[in-house]
Amino acid sequence: MEPSLLMCDSCKHVLKGYKIKHDKAACPLLQLSYCGICAKRGHFTIDCPDDAVLEFRVATYMEQLIPPSLIDAYKIKSQTPLTDRQESRVLHEPVLEVSRKAEAVRSILFAYNRPCKTNGKEAAEENEAQLEKLAHELKRKLVYKVDEQASKKKRTFKVKE
Repeated sequence: MEPSLLMCDSCKHVLKGYKIKHDKAACPLLQLSYCGICAKRGHFTIDCPDDAVLEFRVATYMEQLIPPSLIDAYKIKSQTPLTDRQESRVLHEPVLEVSRKAEAVRSILFAYNRPCKTNGKEAAEENEAQLEKLAHELKRKLVYKVDEQASKKKRTFKVKE
């Protein structure tokens, strides 16, 4: 049997290896889900059916996108409606930020079910190439984090006399 025939629509893409037939009422994924808006289990925050708080989740006025401190400072009282034609602009380029350590690179590749090698300098180079390929597929810029521990070490200089 195919996994999609065994599982409900809520979890067939997430719990691919789960082989117990169930419907939406008995879904283990939905039973573990929690909504931070209505404080109930059984659905995720993005799927909250509580329409009373919908106006706070989705901006309907341009002024809802401005921090409250600036609204108070500039005494903004207007409510400019957002239309469907106005696109929300991207404030920054999507980034995949990773430490240069081999363990960090392998863990990200493992999380995305990508092949990775474990030992050696050549394995690290191949893993980084796989990571660059993954970042390209995810349409994200790959940025390697600076090792904070190495930068915090005290550096001593010898003065020649």
